[in-house]
Amino acid sequence: MKTRLFKKIMTGILSAAMVLSMGMTAFADNGTTGTGSITISNAYKGQEYSIYKVFDFEVAGDNGVYKVSKDFSTFRDPSLFTVDANDYVTVALAKDASDTEKDTWAKKFAADALKYAKTNNIAAITKTAPGKGDENPKTTSLTFDGLSYGYYITDSTVGAALLLNTVSDKISITEKNNIP
Repeated sequence: MKTRLFKKIMTGILSAAMVLSMGMTAFADNGTTGTGSITISNAYKGQEYSIYKVFDFEVAGDNGVYKVSKDFSTFRDPSLFTVDANDYVTVALAKDASDTEKDTWAKKFAADALKYAKTNNIAAITKTAPGKGDENPKTTSLTFDGLSYGYYITDSTVGAALLLNTVSDKISITEKNNIP
């Protein structure tokens, strides 16, 4: 019971960070058309971790915009985000939304995007954390390299979906779930 509550809380916290950054225009600097990485520290040995790219990042002058990725091209929910004629994404959340509203939005977005990915058999980039469970079942880290910039959902056999903004070279997250 505590594990599920903890998973829900962590999903909300991590997803809220995504909500806050999506409400703003992304500022491009040198290299934003390159690739980045996502590193998961404290990954559980032998557990599978998957990522799905939901939004692409596109440089637009000195700024950038997000577009729905090809795999998620029919993923739509006006209560979460809108997509204009150029496929640019706008979050359906007021800039002055309360923390509770942001948390609720983020949880729904992460859950719906992951459900969409699984229902539509979208291929994930998947890796298994090296090693096998022992006295300390967590390994140091697991890295997904060569990722084009955008927003990704992560999932694992341990649980929890969250979104990550990779409009930078390196993003790090820490596994905080427990093996069920």
